[in-house]
Amino acid sequence: MNALSKSKPVLVIDCDGVVYPTSELDLHSGIIAGFDKTIRDVGITPQQEYRASANAREKNHKGLFNFALFLCAEGGISFDKFTNIMLHNTDYTKITHDKKLKEELKKASKTHKVIIYSNNYSKHIKHVLDRKIGKEWRDMGIDIFSIEDSYKGDKFNPKPSMIGYKIMADKFGVNLKNTYMVDDAPRNLDTARALGMNPVLISENNTFSCLSKFLQTINHPPIFNNNRSR
Repeated sequence: MNALSKSKPVLVIDCDGVVYPTSELDLHSGIIAGFDKTIRDVGITPQQEYRASANAREKNHKGLFNFALFLCAEGGISFDKFTNIMLHNTDYTKITHDKKLKEELKKASKTHKVIIYSNNYSKHIKHVLDRKIGKEWRDMGIDIFSIEDSYKGDKFNPKPSMIGYKIMADKFGVNLKNTYMVDDAPRNLDTARALGMNPVLISENNTFSCLSKFLQTINHPPIFNNNRSR
Protein backbone atom coordinates (compact mmCIF):
# COMPACT_ATOMS: atom_id res chain seq x y z
CA MET A 1 0.00 0.00 0.00
CA ASN A 2 1.49 3.36 -0.99
CA ALA A 3 1.97 6.25 1.40
CA LEU A 4 -0.53 8.48 -0.42
CA SER A 5 -3.36 5.99 -0.01
CA LYS A 6 -2.52 5.52 3.66
CA SER A 7 -2.54 9.23 4.41
CA LYS A 8 -5.58 10.30 2.41
CA PRO A 9 -9.16 9.05 2.43
CA VAL A 10 -10.27 7.74 -0.94
CA LEU A 11 -13.05 9.08 -3.16
CA VAL A 12 -14.30 6.65 -5.82
CA ILE A 13 -16.66 8.26 -8.36
CA ASP A 14 -18.68 6.53 -11.07
CA CYS A 15 -18.47 8.04 -14.56
CA ASP A 16 -21.67 7.52 -16.57
CA GLY A 17 -24.63 9.16 -14.87
CA VAL A 18 -22.45 10.78 -12.19
CA VAL A 19 -19.61 12.76 -13.76
CA TYR A 20 -22.19 13.67 -16.38
CA PRO A 21 -26.01 13.26 -16.29
CA THR A 22 -27.61 10.73 -18.62
CA SER A 23 -29.35 13.60 -20.40
CA GLU A 24 -25.93 14.38 -21.92
CA LEU A 25 -25.26 10.80 -23.04
CA ASP A 26 -28.03 8.26 -22.67
CA LEU A 27 -27.14 4.59 -22.17
CA HIS A 28 -29.41 3.24 -24.90
CA SER A 29 -29.51 6.00 -27.52
CA GLY A 30 -25.87 6.91 -26.90
CA ILE A 31 -23.56 4.17 -25.64
CA ILE A 32 -25.47 1.10 -26.81
CA ALA A 33 -26.26 2.75 -30.14
CA GLY A 34 -22.54 3.33 -30.64
CA PHE A 35 -21.85 -0.27 -29.64
CA ASP A 36 -24.40 -1.64 -32.13
CA LYS A 37 -23.05 0.54 -34.95
CA THR A 38 -19.56 -0.73 -34.20
CA ILE A 39 -20.71 -4.34 -34.54
CA ARG A 40 -21.90 -3.52 -38.04
CA ASP A 41 -18.86 -1.42 -38.95
CA VAL A 42 -16.36 -4.19 -38.09
CA GLY A 43 -18.30 -6.66 -40.22
CA ILE A 44 -19.61 -9.02 -37.56
CA THR A 45 -22.48 -11.04 -39.03
CA PRO A 46 -25.80 -11.71 -37.27
CA GLN A 47 -24.75 -15.35 -36.93
CA GLN A 48 -21.48 -14.36 -35.23
CA GLU A 49 -23.35 -11.97 -32.96
CA TYR A 50 -25.76 -14.74 -31.99
CA ARG A 51 -22.88 -17.12 -31.17
CA ALA A 52 -21.12 -14.46 -29.14
CA SER A 53 -24.28 -13.75 -27.15
CA ALA A 54 -24.88 -17.47 -26.55
CA ASN A 55 -21.29 -17.99 -25.40
CA ALA A 56 -21.45 -15.06 -23.00
CA ARG A 57 -24.68 -16.38 -21.48
CA GLU A 58 -23.34 -19.93 -21.24
CA LYS A 59 -20.22 -18.81 -19.38
CA ASN A 60 -22.20 -16.26 -17.34
CA HIS A 61 -19.82 -13.49 -18.40
CA LYS A 62 -21.99 -10.48 -17.64
CA GLY A 63 -21.88 -6.97 -19.01
CA LEU A 64 -21.68 -5.19 -22.34
CA PHE A 65 -17.94 -5.49 -22.70
CA ASN A 66 -17.71 -9.17 -21.86
CA PHE A 67 -20.12 -9.55 -24.78
CA ALA A 68 -17.70 -7.40 -26.79
CA LEU A 69 -14.87 -9.84 -26.01
CA PHE A 70 -16.86 -12.68 -27.57
CA LEU A 71 -17.78 -10.48 -30.52
CA CYS A 72 -14.12 -9.63 -31.06
CA ALA A 73 -13.18 -13.32 -30.95
CA GLU A 74 -15.86 -14.09 -33.53
CA GLY A 75 -14.76 -11.23 -35.79
CA GLY A 76 -11.05 -11.77 -35.36
CA ILE A 77 -10.39 -8.22 -34.15
CA SER A 78 -8.79 -6.80 -31.03
CA PHE A 79 -10.77 -5.27 -28.20
CA ASP A 80 -8.65 -2.14 -28.61
CA LYS A 81 -9.72 -1.79 -32.26
CA PHE A 82 -13.36 -2.38 -31.33
CA THR A 83 -13.32 0.36 -28.68
CA ASN A 84 -11.45 2.77 -30.98
CA ILE A 85 -14.27 2.46 -33.49
CA MET A 86 -16.93 2.60 -30.78
CA LEU A 87 -15.49 5.87 -29.48
CA HIS A 88 -15.88 7.33 -32.96
CA ASN A 89 -19.45 5.96 -33.22
CA THR A 90 -20.65 7.47 -29.94
CA ASP A 91 -22.11 10.98 -29.91
CA TYR A 92 -20.41 12.98 -27.14
CA THR A 93 -21.45 16.41 -28.37
CA LYS A 94 -23.86 17.06 -25.48
CA ILE A 95 -21.16 16.50 -22.86
CA THR A 96 -19.96 20.03 -22.26
CA HIS A 97 -17.27 21.58 -20.11
CA ASP A 98 -18.27 22.27 -16.50
CA LYS A 99 -15.97 24.71 -14.76
CA LYS A 100 -17.64 24.24 -11.40
CA LEU A 101 -17.21 20.47 -11.46
CA LYS A 102 -13.58 20.93 -12.45
CA GLU A 103 -12.94 23.21 -9.46
CA GLU A 104 -14.73 20.86 -7.07
CA LEU A 105 -12.72 17.86 -8.28
CA LYS A 106 -9.52 19.86 -8.05
CA LYS A 107 -10.30 20.68 -4.42
CA ALA A 108 -11.28 17.08 -3.67
CA SER A 109 -8.04 15.76 -5.13
CA LYS A 110 -6.08 17.80 -2.59
CA THR A 111 -7.76 16.13 0.38
CA HIS A 112 -8.64 12.72 -1.11
CA LYS A 113 -7.24 10.19 -3.51
CA VAL A 114 -9.74 10.46 -6.40
CA ILE A 115 -10.52 7.47 -8.63
CA ILE A 116 -13.06 7.45 -11.46
CA TYR A 117 -14.35 3.85 -11.45
CA SER A 118 -16.50 2.80 -14.40
CA ASN A 119 -17.84 -0.28 -16.15
CA ASN A 120 -16.99 1.50 -19.39
CA TYR A 121 -13.76 1.30 -21.38
CA SER A 122 -10.73 3.48 -20.71
CA LYS A 123 -10.83 5.62 -23.86
CA HIS A 124 -14.45 6.51 -23.14
CA ILE A 125 -13.69 7.61 -19.57
CA LYS A 126 -10.74 9.73 -20.68
CA HIS A 127 -12.78 11.34 -23.46
CA VAL A 128 -15.62 12.15 -21.04
CA LEU A 129 -13.20 13.75 -18.57
CA ASP A 130 -11.49 15.69 -21.35
CA ARG A 131 -14.84 17.14 -22.41
CA LYS A 132 -16.34 17.61 -18.95
CA ILE A 133 -13.43 19.10 -17.00
CA GLY A 134 -10.67 19.54 -19.58
CA LYS A 135 -7.42 17.70 -20.17
CA GLU A 136 -6.06 19.27 -16.99
CA TRP A 137 -7.63 16.38 -15.06
CA ARG A 138 -4.56 14.37 -16.08
CA ASP A 139 -2.42 16.64 -13.89
CA MET A 140 -4.87 16.78 -10.97
CA GLY A 141 -3.91 13.42 -9.49
CA ILE A 142 -7.13 11.77 -10.68
CA ASP A 143 -6.86 8.07 -11.52
CA ILE A 144 -9.23 5.95 -13.56
CA PHE A 145 -10.29 2.33 -13.20
CA SER A 146 -11.90 1.04 -16.38
CA ILE A 147 -13.48 -2.23 -17.45
CA GLU A 148 -10.11 -3.32 -18.87
CA ASP A 149 -8.57 -2.96 -15.41
CA SER A 150 -11.13 -5.38 -13.95
CA TYR A 151 -9.97 -8.29 -16.15
CA LYS A 152 -9.30 -11.48 -14.20
CA GLY A 153 -10.07 -15.13 -14.78
CA ASP A 154 -10.61 -14.78 -18.57
CA LYS A 155 -13.28 -12.09 -18.22
CA PHE A 156 -14.02 -8.55 -17.13
CA ASN A 157 -15.52 -8.18 -13.65
CA PRO A 158 -17.84 -5.15 -13.82
CA LYS A 159 -19.61 -3.59 -10.87
CA PRO A 160 -21.32 -4.84 -8.77
CA SER A 161 -18.91 -7.82 -8.74
CA MET A 162 -16.80 -7.83 -5.57
CA ILE A 163 -13.88 -9.07 -7.65
CA GLY A 164 -13.64 -5.79 -9.53
CA TYR A 165 -13.73 -3.73 -6.33
CA LYS A 166 -10.94 -5.81 -4.82
CA ILE A 167 -8.83 -5.51 -7.99
CA MET A 168 -9.33 -1.74 -7.83
CA ALA A 169 -8.26 -1.65 -4.17
CA ASP A 170 -5.16 -3.73 -4.91
CA LYS A 171 -4.20 -1.66 -7.95
CA PHE A 172 -4.26 1.64 -6.10
CA GLY A 173 -3.35 0.33 -2.65
CA VAL A 174 -6.44 1.76 -0.99
CA ASN A 175 -8.13 0.85 2.27
CA LEU A 176 -11.79 0.22 1.41
CA LYS A 177 -12.88 1.16 4.91
CA ASN A 178 -11.39 4.60 4.33
CA THR A 179 -13.20 5.03 1.03
CA TYR A 180 -16.30 6.90 -0.13
CA MET A 181 -17.97 5.46 -3.22
CA VAL A 182 -20.29 7.72 -5.23
CA ASP A 183 -22.58 5.96 -7.69
CA ASP A 184 -26.07 6.24 -9.19
CA ALA A 185 -26.77 2.47 -9.06
CA PRO A 186 -27.97 1.16 -5.66
CA ARG A 187 -26.75 -2.38 -6.41
CA ASN A 188 -23.21 -1.08 -6.92
CA LEU A 189 -23.42 0.62 -3.54
CA ASP A 190 -24.72 -2.58 -1.94
CA THR A 191 -21.40 -4.23 -2.82
CA ALA A 192 -19.49 -1.18 -1.59
CA ARG A 193 -21.33 -1.35 1.73
CA ALA A 194 -20.64 -5.08 2.06
CA LEU A 195 -16.92 -4.39 1.63
CA GLY A 196 -16.93 -1.71 4.33
CA MET A 197 -16.90 1.29 2.01
CA ASN A 198 -18.97 4.42 2.66
CA PRO A 199 -21.62 4.51 -0.10
CA VAL A 200 -23.13 7.73 -1.44
CA LEU A 201 -26.13 7.46 -3.77
CA ILE A 202 -26.42 10.12 -6.46
CA SER A 203 -29.77 10.99 -8.02
CA GLU A 204 -29.92 10.32 -11.75
CA ASN A 205 -32.27 13.26 -12.21
CA ASN A 206 -30.00 15.75 -10.47
CA THR A 207 -26.56 14.27 -10.91
CA PHE A 208 -24.29 17.27 -10.96
CA SER A 209 -25.91 19.23 -8.14
CA CYS A 210 -25.84 16.14 -5.92
CA LEU A 211 -22.23 15.37 -6.77
CA SER A 212 -21.24 19.01 -6.38
CA LYS A 213 -22.92 19.17 -2.98
CA PHE A 214 -21.09 16.07 -1.87
CA LEU A 215 -17.74 17.37 -3.10
CA GLN A 216 -18.32 20.68 -1.31
CA THR A 217 -19.08 18.94 1.97
CA ILE A 218 -16.71 15.99 1.66
CA ASN A 219 -14.74 16.98 4.73
CA HIS A 220 -17.95 17.01 6.76
CA PRO A 221 -19.23 13.38 6.64
CA PRO A 222 -22.28 13.98 8.90
CA ILE A 223 -23.99 15.67 5.91
CA PHE A 224 -24.24 12.18 4.41
CA ASN A 225 -25.21 8.80 5.79
CA ASN A 226 -24.42 5.32 4.53
CA ASN A 227 -27.27 5.31 2.06
CA ARG A 228 -27.75 8.65 0.41
CA SER A 229 -27.37 12.39 0.77
CA ARG A 230 -30.03 14.26 2.71
